[in-house]
Amino acid sequence: MTRGAAPRRRPIAGRAGFTLLELLAVLVIIGILVALLLPALVRARESARAAVCRSNMHQLAVATLAYADDNAATLPWCGGSDRNLPADWVFGGQPLDDLALPSRWDSQGFGLHAESGSLFPYVMGRSRVAYDERIKTLYAVYQCPSSGTLGRAVRVNFSLNGWVDGNARPDIGPRGVMTSQISRAAEKVMFANEDPRGMSNGAYLPGDTVANTGLLLHEGRANLGFMDAHVESFRNRDVARIQNPQLREFYFDAYK
Repeated sequence: MTRGAAPRRRPIAGRAGFTLLELLAVLVIIGILVALLLPALVRARESARAAVCRSNMHQLAVATLAYADDNAATLPWCGGSDRNLPADWVFGGQPLDDLALPSRWDSQGFGLHAESGSLFPYVMGRSRVAYDERIKTLYAVYQCPSSGTLGRAVRVNFSLNGWVDGNARPDIGPRGVMTSQISRAAEKVMFANEDPRGMSNGAYLPGDTVANTGLLLHEGRANLGFMDAHVESFRNRDVARIQNPQLREFYFDAYK
């Protein structure tokens, strides 16, 4: 090498890169994979929510039977909007019209009050709280995770069978339904996961509230709890079927 001459450099190997066409092809493939996987992920997520909903409903059903054990074998009452009688399982309520107005959801007096209801000590293991419409505390066991913003505003996402209320059903006696006289408890509906858009109170009447506004569905299926405390998932059409005039007494009237 001649003195003073600059040393020769080896040529740098060319770096391979993606062309625009190749990048677009990769993005298309990713999009296809997302489109294929997303529905499955959504179903899995909703399936998990449905399982939590059933678990919460089961806890409420067990608590209801525990309440009966301490109260002369009578079930709690379903209550009504702002009726707030001692045996009512939840207190409070709101007009149906307010459920369609998001501006009302944070207002004082909107929502159901689990903490004041007769079932609260048996669900939460603590004393009932004096009714105060300003309270907005949420209790997870009274909630369905699929109920959304409105469900959280209503605060209780389950409804008790409206035919167990001694105040509303004189034919079953002033105290309400006696557990010792329930016929086929495993076939009698106790709780329903009602759509919060129709929940003005914590009660439902077969062929009325549920039939008109529907239950909250998990992938086309609704959760129902029964008077022996077990919980099942039903197709929506089957829920409608058991509420027709020929079958509703069989599934909702505790004594029939």
